[in-house]
Amino acid sequence: MVKARKKAVKSGAKKKWVKIAAPKIFNSQIIGETYVYEAREGIGKPLTANLMNLTRNPKRQGTNVMFVVSGQQEDRLVTELVGMKMMPSVVRRMVRRGKNRIDDSFICMTSDRKKIRVKPFAVTRTKAKGSSRPIAERKFRSIIKYACNSDTLCFRID
Repeated sequence: MVKARKKAVKSGAKKKWVKIAAPKIFNSQIIGETYVYEAREGIGKPLTANLMNLTRNPKRQGTNVMFVVSGQQEDRLVTELVGMKMMPSVVRRMVRRGKNRIDDSFICMTSDRKKIRVKPFAVTRTKAKGSSRPIAERKFRSIIKYACNSDTLCFRID
């Protein structure tokens, strides 16, 4: 026979809605809310938002941004950027007949000593020869590794 579980209810405490804010790169705008007893319970919670909603640019609707709640400031939870991902339907629309898709995947170290996985994606204007594709991949890799190690942001999100 199965025993009934007791619900873990904190006596006298009520849950409340706590706002979740994006990092400063997105002007610390509110990206969601969570329903918790205490604000610190939300730390570590993953969250996904569409880049179009963050930048107010409809051209960015094919990209999702992943965050994780990292801390608490006053009455709101703050997040840090964990990753960005293009939707597969957007990638499929970019790659048409008579063009080539060039993909790569590698790990690089940022200037603040964090390891990140970078997956660059490019589409050629016309069909590329087999010998020119590895050259393009190496060029992408060197440009991105330089951008990761420099203190300035070479790639704009907006």
